[in-house]
Amino acid sequence: MTQPITDDKVLTSWNGMMIAALADAGRVLNEPAYTTAAQRAADAIVSHMATADGGLYRTMRNGEAKIPGSSKTTPGLSTACLRLEPRPARSTQVA
Repeated sequence: MTQPITDDKVLTSWNGMMIAALADAGRVLNEPAYTTAAQRAADAIVSHMATADGGLYRTMRNGEAKIPGSSKTTPGLSTACLRLEPRPARSTQVA
């Protein structure tokens, strides 16, 4: 029996939801490891999925970001970054 094909792409919007949840959990549970994980994930998304004009790509697979984001892509990550503790970081500079 063969394994089903794995969907291994990275989606900006879904990662935004995960980052927001980790940031909230870190704050509510007073667990710095969750907040640190959220910050690292946000930094990774911005580092690998930012477009040249300051926007975001929608998806990435095998290190290749593609499909320009839409109005459904950016809000999740923007909300997530706002939920992180205020500090100077690349993730707070998302357009």
